[in-house]
Amino acid sequence: MAKALEFIPAALTGAGTALGYRGTQEQAQGAELSAQAMDLAAQSARVAAARAAVSKQFEAEQLRQNAGQEIAAGQAAGAEEERQARLVQSRQLALAAASGAGAADSSVVTLIARTAKEGSYRSAVAIYGGEERARAMRMSAAGKEYEAGTALLAGEQQAAAFQTQAAGFRTRASAARVSGMGQLHTGASS
Repeated sequence: MAKALEFIPAALTGAGTALGYRGTQEQAQGAELSAQAMDLAAQSARVAAARAAVSKQFEAEQLRQNAGQEIAAGQAAGAEEERQARLVQSRQLALAAASGAGAADSSVVTLIARTAKEGSYRSAVAIYGGEERARAMRMSAAGKEYEAGTALLAGEQQAAAFQTQAAGFRTRASAARVSGMGQLHTGASS
């Protein structure tokens, strides 16, 4: 019986070594799973950044299209102002003729000339307003394109950070495996 008791410490040492090895292998597996999770997070960061960039680029394109529409609207408003001025001039001329004053009368000519200038001015203001709104939209579009580039850069930086963490977890996994082998070697030599 005494001889049987001599094997108990050796058996316990062997069991402890085996359990220690198993524990380090579990640590290695956990670290590897964490590394895989970081790889997925990096990939997800890139996809999210790409989607954000596409969204910003779409917004920029919409703004550019709207800018073209604003120019066209300004030109149409300018043309309408010119048309209205011509109608007023025609009415002024008709009223002058109906009153017996001649179309060549200096006050009639002056009045019609002022109306023409006012119409031209209003037309120019309408066109300028459309061009100014378009310019603002083009600037906003450039800002959206910048935001798209920034989103991509931020996504790449975030992905790089996740990949660095993944590399750290893989190093831990490797260290745990080496430690486990060391425990087996130490246990076998005792």
